[in-house]
Amino acid sequence: MTNLRGVARWIWLSGALACSGQVDPTLPRPGEHGSPDGPASPSDGQQPGKPPGGTNAGSTPVACADSLLAERAVMVTPRQYVNTLRDLLGEKAVAEADADADAKLEFETVDRPQMTTATLDRVMRLAVAATESVRGKTSDVLACKQLDQVACVRGGLATLARRAFKRPVDPGELDALQNVYTQAKQLAESDESAALLALQALLVAPSTLYRTEFRSGDTGKVRGLTQHERAATIAALLLDSLPDQELLLAADNGELNNKAGLDAQLNRLLALPRVREHVTRLVLSAYNVPRVFETVKDGTAFPEFGPALQSSMYEESRRFVDDVLWTSARPLSELLTSQRTFVDPTLAKLYGVTYPGTGRDFVPVELGAERSGLLTQASVLTVLSRTEKTSVVARGLFVRGAMLCLPKISSPPASVQAEINAQLADNASERDLAAYRAKTSPCKSCHSQFDRLGLLLEGFDALGRRNEANEAPVDLSGLGDFDGNVESPAALAEGVADDGQFTRCLSQRVYSYALTTASDADQACVADALQASLEASDGSLRALVSALVQQADFFRRANEEI
Repeated sequence: MTNLRGVARWIWLSGALACSGQVDPTLPRPGEHGSPDGPASPSDGQQPGKPPGGTNAGSTPVACADSLLAERAVMVTPRQYVNTLRDLLGEKAVAEADADADAKLEFETVDRPQMTTATLDRVMRLAVAATESVRGKTSDVLACKQLDQVACVRGGLATLARRAFKRPVDPGELDALQNVYTQAKQLAESDESAALLALQALLVAPSTLYRTEFRSGDTGKVRGLTQHERAATIAALLLDSLPDQELLLAADNGELNNKAGLDAQLNRLLALPRVREHVTRLVLSAYNVPRVFETVKDGTAFPEFGPALQSSMYEESRRFVDDVLWTSARPLSELLTSQRTFVDPTLAKLYGVTYPGTGRDFVPVELGAERSGLLTQASVLTVLSRTEKTSVVARGLFVRGAMLCLPKISSPPASVQAEINAQLADNASERDLAAYRAKTSPCKSCHSQFDRLGLLLEGFDALGRRNEANEAPVDLSGLGDFDGNVESPAALAEGVADDGQFTRCLSQRVYSYALTTASDADQACVADALQASLEASDGSLRALVSALVQQADFFRRANEEI
């Protein structure tokens, strides 16, 4: 039998599939030589050089020229590739061990346009395993009873390729897939093995491994995404995979260029358990909650810390986020301000509250005024601590970056690393270390921008238990919009929620995730527009997603050919 993995590698490296040239941003654009989507047609509501949608795509999008991305081909993430294989061929297409290896959800994902040798090897291995998982059932997968019938096999490949490529398939691409099947048969492969080789070629095709942003053929300075490119971007955000059949059909029918059609798809997708689970995990990842399973604590100082407590911490935050986003559909600001959470007996003891349930189940409780949303939950506070004590630096940087999106702080110069190590080796308290940094150069120039935020959380120990002796107001003057003393983390949360800093920051970070681009100051215009949409609505996750996908910057790109 032919070595399937070797054939797949040959397919990739030789560019044997016509589609390989259609997603490589360094090669001629498909719109120039007759792509399936082709230049935008009047029926799509698009005009050359203008973004799709216009005023009929919902509320008039705010144009943020400075934040407009250049057209790209965006590589799918490892998680998305696993989901793609399973969506195309079933859950058994990827073994649990392989799926678990790619299970980590990276929130700060920046576009990775280059295919590395390691990534290619992984893709080949997964594609081989996926095709072998359907051996004996290939007729069902291709909806073709007789695998010696070329036309029937071609039709089955066309159906799968439409989903895998996230768009209509060019006849030349089908010719290439069929050619793999024909050549395999000439090598004395069985009908099924030949069909599986063609299927494997489909799974490793660049059009499967990338989503494009340049197929419309627009000739102006701005290139609008096609309907199918918009569908692929929405699917990457909400399904963490390729578009499902309904979303593809909506793109086929031009429904994503008007508010009614777009809202219908968003409402459908956001009601899917799969999407809700993914978005909940996305929010948890944005605030480092999954890292609680990687966190290590000193066994002498914290003997109670272990797998059981780690699981309880994670489950509290998962149920909390799920409740805010879906069960109650409350404003996103309540991720930071709500005192309603979920505890089992172990967490109730940690928080010093009476467990109101029976058995070991998680039940809802209202915590005291010292607690406020994710910021003071045990999972987050545990992750933002060292093995034996808290960390003012880690907590301060977290509040500054993840919660407020204030400008990033540079890493300390190598010349002071020895001094930093000496400080950490000292048995001084976190408050003493912060006081030292506040009056010592060059430390104070940077630490003055985040240490005070971390000091505000010193009322909680390295497991998130309340430590009243360490509670104290902190003067945050000069940090962002703060002016004067802030009494507690809850007061901080209330303040930044009231003035929209938290939801504006979250909006900016979700926008960056959706477009796989670094979050930076250039996105201020988009963040302002999304925040305005939230303030004009109920402030929910549904409102954010709706505003996000209707932003002009979400569906148009700078035309690099101009």
